[in-house]
Amino acid sequence: RQRIATKRDDLVALGSLCYQCCAAFSDAADVPTESAAAAAAMAQWMPKGLPDDFVALVQRCLGGESSIRSILGHLPLYRRSLLELLRSSASAAANAARRAARSGGNAASAALTAAQAAIVDGSIAVRIVGQPGEDCDVAFATVAAALAAPLPRDAAAVVVIAPPGEYPEELVLNRPAAIIGAGAFVDDVSVGAVTVAATELVVRNVRVRSAGSPRPTIDILEGRVEIAHCDVCSRFDDAIRVGSLANCALRGIIVHETARAGIRVVHGGRAMIASSLFEQCSVGVAVHGGASAAARECAVSRCLSAGFEFGDFSRGSVEDCDVEGCGRAGVSVSDGAAPSVRRTRITQEGKALPVHVATAAENRATPQTTHCAVEVHHGGRGVFEDNVLRGGLTATVAVHSGGDPVMRSNMIQRGQTCVYVHNFGFGTFENNSIAFAKIDGVEIKDGGNPVLRGNSIENNGNQGANAHTGGQGRLESNTICRNGKSGVQISSEANPVLLRNKIYDNQHCGISVLESGQGEIESNDVYDNRYAGIAISRGNPIMRSNNAHDNGLHDVMFLHAESPTGPDRRHRRVQSA
Repeated sequence: RQRIATKRDDLVALGSLCYQCCAAFSDAADVPTESAAAAAAMAQWMPKGLPDDFVALVQRCLGGESSIRSILGHLPLYRRSLLELLRSSASAAANAARRAARSGGNAASAALTAAQAAIVDGSIAVRIVGQPGEDCDVAFATVAAALAAPLPRDAAAVVVIAPPGEYPEELVLNRPAAIIGAGAFVDDVSVGAVTVAATELVVRNVRVRSAGSPRPTIDILEGRVEIAHCDVCSRFDDAIRVGSLANCALRGIIVHETARAGIRVVHGGRAMIASSLFEQCSVGVAVHGGASAAARECAVSRCLSAGFEFGDFSRGSVEDCDVEGCGRAGVSVSDGAAPSVRRTRITQEGKALPVHVATAAENRATPQTTHCAVEVHHGGRGVFEDNVLRGGLTATVAVHSGGDPVMRSNMIQRGQTCVYVHNFGFGTFENNSIAFAKIDGVEIKDGGNPVLRGNSIENNGNQGANAHTGGQGRLESNTICRNGKSGVQISSEANPVLLRNKIYDNQHCGISVLESGQGEIESNDVYDNRYAGIAISRGNPIMRSNNAHDNGLHDVMFLHAESPTGPDRRHRRVQSA
């Protein structure tokens, strides 16, 4: 009976627990048979923190008024874990302490009262660090001492850090606990590095700083952890690392000035990140080794390498976030990773600001210019939907080395090139707005083979789509218009397929096939272009059922000469090819 009474780790096993207890009571010779007496005996071993109606149901079962099936049927309604008790008490304590500190009251007393009111007797033990208030009988000088203090059996500790100040000791947590800063603001209370190997942990309203050792500021090895309204940085390693046995929830945190990743999730770990800020890190959020991370309503800016980095077959999602001014890419996907990115604004215009990078002698600032908004490479995949992607000194979206993303209904704008697919990159681009590139809207080369379907490719500086140097791809049912030069240009052994596109109002030609360009051009509507609808010079495409009409000089023009601009140039006007 004592062994069963101490098994409180997770109440989801309460069904079999109650069954064993009821069987033990029914077999005992000294168990009272009346319901009231059975209920009184049961109070000695019943776990704390259960709803009253559930306790009454078990009591009726002991008295023969109900059955074990009734208990099992009600279990899903009453599942409450120790983490939920810690979360409720920590949230109440932090909010009460913050209000008391801002109004000039006793933050420790307010936090103690709120924490005790939010918990069930016997489940949580409250510890105060600092000077005791009127309602506090015991105060500890350090956070480590409060965590190490003896606790009632099966209880967890809520440690309230009352006076503002720095508590630089490094903490190792190996049992359930909650740490709450009782300052009016998040940076009023500061603690050292934290290593977590506990089953449940809650950290709220504190600033966590690395003590100078080359390891993560918060290293979560295992357990279910919630970190909320905290300020974390590390000048030597990752700010927060989530390991293989950890499941972490982060809300309202600020991570900045970090030498490596703001949050790194590795080896199958899981993380949920909401309403958080990442600034001046090497990587904002890094997910590797089959791990999974979900980020929602976060802001990432001025990171040296990438805002979000997914690799090594990881998964995850990025939704309703804002990424700005990162070094290599706003979102980088590689090595079989397949995240989903939705309703996110990624801006890569301008330069990333200096970031603190640890060296053997000192931390020095290293500036780096932006590269692209999204980079998918080395077998990376993923789905990108309803995003706003802007800027990039190389491209807004770069796909190469076997990358194969799916991009739907995005605004892809204002890069040197909006979509750059090269070095045997793939990808499916559907219903996107590809516009305002400084050079080409779409550039395909070196074996790149994307599918572009139903996109609007317009108002780009040079070509709407430029396939060259062995580029391939399939352009189907796109609208290609109002570009600074040709709508589509094919050259240098490129061999794309153009099918059912509408190509008009471009400042040079609708389709230009130059210098050994090939391709299949079929069923396109080409009109109102300034010079020619379709111009072929030293190219050899296959053309079927195109409708070229109402263009400025020629609907279809063939140029055959030693040089495209030589004196022996001949023009031929054809209504349809």
